[in-house]
Amino acid sequence: MIFRETTPAGEDGEGLRYNYEEAKARDKHFAAVRREAEARRELGMLIPVDIIADTVDRENAAVRSALMSIPSRVSVRLSAIDDAGQIGRELTAEIDGALASLSPQAMPSLSRLAQT
Repeated sequence: MIFRETTPAGEDGEGLRYNYEEAKARDKHFAAVRREAEARRELGMLIPVDIIADTVDRENAAVRSALMSIPSRVSVRLSAIDDAGQIGRELTAEIDGALASLSPQAMPSLSRLAQT
């Protein structure tokens, strides 16, 4: 990107000129930002977005799978129950069990990614 500032009309025919010092300062600034990002990555303080996205996708798939398996596990058992309150308690227990199986100990967490 070329940095320009407005100058009196007629200096270059368009009223603009190249600002070398501003471009040089911005270049140094972004070089420092890149060095800082690299240092943070080496220290495990910065994780690439694609790794986080892949991890979140896997964890979302696990949650979906755990929840979608509930109907097949409880449908026959719930069909024999006449009490709506008992059905609600049974469903709640199944959902709690499914979510417990997805606890941080059972699934990879983003915080552990930084250690790799």
